[in-house]
Amino acid sequence: MKILMLGHTGVGKTTYMASMYGTLQTQINGFSLRATNSNHHRELLRMSNDIRRSIYPDGTLHRKQYDFSLQYQGRNVFPFEWVDYRGGALVERQRDSEEARRLVSELREVEGIMLFCACDVMAKASAARQVGRMMSLVGEALRDRETRVSVAIIFTKVDLVDEIDDELVQPVQSLLEVISKSETTVGTLIPVACGTELFNTEIPVLFALHFGIVAQAMMLAAEIELWQQAQQHWEREGSTFTGWLKDIGRSLIDEPTSSQRAYAAQQRAEEKMSVIARLLEPAEELGEYLKELPIV
Repeated sequence: MKILMLGHTGVGKTTYMASMYGTLQTQINGFSLRATNSNHHRELLRMSNDIRRSIYPDGTLHRKQYDFSLQYQGRNVFPFEWVDYRGGALVERQRDSEEARRLVSELREVEGIMLFCACDVMAKASAARQVGRMMSLVGEALRDRETRVSVAIIFTKVDLVDEIDDELVQPVQSLLEVISKSETTVGTLIPVACGTELFNTEIPVLFALHFGIVAQAMMLAAEIELWQQAQQHWEREGSTFTGWLKDIGRSLIDEPTSSQRAYAAQQRAEEKMSVIARLLEPAEELGEYLKELPIV
C-alpha cells in the first residue's frame, strides 16, 4: 500500500508527519507505527520531540519516501509506503517538471491520498486559489480511477482559528463532490493541530490504513473468486478432447496445465488473504475508533 501526502509550501506536512509518528509510538487500540529505516525512525522522533518544544522543522525540499510498518500488539502486520511531495510540485507546469508529471501518475495509482490545507491562511484569496487548484488536480486523477482509494482532506493549524466554517470548506467543495459521485473513493475532513498540544494527529493515517486493509481484503476475495471460476473453466475444458490434447502438449514440454496454473494463483491469493484476514477484526475495532469522522 502507498499513501501520498500533498500540500502547498508552509501548510505543515513535515510537522504533521513527525507529530503523527511520535503519537503512534504509543499503541492506539493495539496499533502503533514503526519506520523500517532506523535513520528515519531517529529523525522523526527527534523532530517530534522538537515540535513539542515549539521547534519546527523546515519544509520538504524534494520528494521523500518512507517505508513504514503498521504494528498490532507489537508485531509488524501491514507494510506501507509514505510519499511526501514538496509543495512546489503543485505549482509547476506538468510539461516543465519531471516531478510534477510523476505526481500526476502517482495520484492515479496510490491507495491513500492526504491533502493538507492550512486553516490560518485559507481565508486569503491566494491560498484558496492554490487549494482549489490542488483539489482540481486530485479530482481529475480520481475520475480516471477504477481501483479503491481513500482521501483525507486535512485542515492543519486548527488551533489558530475559532472554527472550521463554510468559508474554509469552500475551496475543497469541488473535490468532495467528485468523491461523493465515485464508487471507488471514500473521503473525510480531519482537523489537526501539532505543537505543544496535539489534536487528531493519529487520525489521518489510521483512517487511510483502516480503509486500505478493508480494500485489500475485498480485492483479494474478488481475486480468489476469479481464479476459482478460471479453474472450473479449465477443468471443464480439460475434460473435452481438445482440452485433453492441449494438456498432453503442455505435459510434454513440462508446463503446468491451465487448471494447475489457476489453482496455483488461487493458492497465492489465499495465502495473502490469510494474513489480511487476521487484521480484519482489529480493523473493525479501528473503524469504531474512527466512527465520529464525517465520511463521504
